[in-house]
Amino acid sequence: MKNFKLLAALLITILFLNFKSSAQAPATPTTSDLLVVRVYEASALALRSYMVISYGGGKIEEVPLDMLGLNTKGTKTNVDAINTVLDKIFKDGYSLLSSTGGSPGSLLITTYIFTKKQ
Repeated sequence: MKNFKLLAALLITILFLNFKSSAQAPATPTTSDLLVVRVYEASALALRSYMVISYGGGKIEEVPLDMLGLNTKGTKTNVDAINTVLDKIFKDGYSLLSSTGGSPGSLLITTYIFTKKQ
């Protein structure tokens, strides 16, 4: 009977440890797994429109965009440039994790966060 209790306690301990380790939260992406794109689209002459791409580890790329205005040329060329960048990111094996946007006055800011597919 004493051996049975000892064996049962050992079995419960092993099962508990195994359950505890498998119930942990999934790993969060490291900075090298993340890619951030921030788009600044200005409609005022004093501001400029551009896109910043951060690959992590200090590697940053800047893409110029047209100023938004009353005509639709700037809007069309900007959408095309943004589409080209996002398409390349997807083809490089990233998936969209989050996006957000807002407009403080005459500046439209959109942020896209991508994570590398596992």
